[in-house]
Amino acid sequence: EVRLALRGARPDPDRALAAVTPLDATLPARLRALDRLARHLDGRPPPPDPITRQRRRRIGAMLRALDARASGAVHREIAAALYGPARVAGEPWKSSSLRDVTLRLVRDGQAMARGGYLALLNATRSIGEA
Repeated sequence: EVRLALRGARPDPDRALAAVTPLDATLPARLRALDRLARHLDGRPPPPDPITRQRRRRIGAMLRALDARASGAVHREIAAALYGPARVAGEPWKSSSLRDVTLRLVRDGQAMARGGYLALLNATRSIGEA
């Protein structure tokens, strides 16, 4: 189902629709969205997703880590929730690679919450991976 906000009279199926979009920093993302919409309306498949499966999983982990941190969980608890308690207990926490990954997930999740999520709309920018 596609919902559109239309101005004026009901659209005539024999006439083309027009899209109005601001010429601002989000223009590339808006144009990609319009392309996806036009493909959908024409019954064509969408273009390939610019977000890889690996990145999608990392974003999910970032959001889980961010939510846990906002709920008061410490990094070690977050790591245990993400990777399992046995894996976290299996090595010294201070030198653990899981600790480093968890710290980065929380940091990058916080960056997303501060507006970095907009980079998802503009697939040419990275999301806190610098």
